[in-house]
Amino acid sequence: MVGLLYALPTTQLTRRLLAEGRLFSGSEQTQSGDQCTAGLNFETKRLRRDVLDDYRRVLGAIYNPVAYFGRVRRLGRMLKRERAHKMIRGDLRSFGRLLMRIHRAGPGTAKQFWRMLLDCIVHNPKALPYVVMVSALYLHLGPFSRQVIREIDQEIDNIDQGLWHAPVSVIPSQVAAASA
Repeated sequence: MVGLLYALPTTQLTRRLLAEGRLFSGSEQTQSGDQCTAGLNFETKRLRRDVLDDYRRVLGAIYNPVAYFGRVRRLGRMLKRERAHKMIRGDLRSFGRLLMRIHRAGPGTAKQFWRMLLDCIVHNPKALPYVVMVSALYLHLGPFSRQVIREIDQEIDNIDQGLWHAPVSVIPSQVAAASA
């Protein structure tokens, strides 16, 4: 998953942003550690709206079913397996659940999944268990990326409407006085 930059405590980035007066104070949003929707716990040098717009475009591009399953298809062709995967009882059951759920994972997902699966069967059948595992990750990543994009769109709308205001920044002298 791709995330927004988040200044973690006790890092060089946090110390630098603190020294520059750009680190936001410890509000719940800025201290959540959620790098997907609550990242940017500091004042950015670029316009915040531009950073968020770039982020949403990256998410939309890499988790688009054509792009995602294209990468899985290339992975399936590149994997070199000496021997076939030994099937265990749970493998078939998991594959069945994947087949049932992939059709509900978003528009265009099932078509790209089947295209990738057929390509793997034809070009490198020994890689099949591995591409199926990576495909199953999309059941979470695809819908989650769309949820994050909706939240980022809302934040961009708030910025455009003048409803977003930067939280109070931590002042380095306050931190020094508090630790003394």
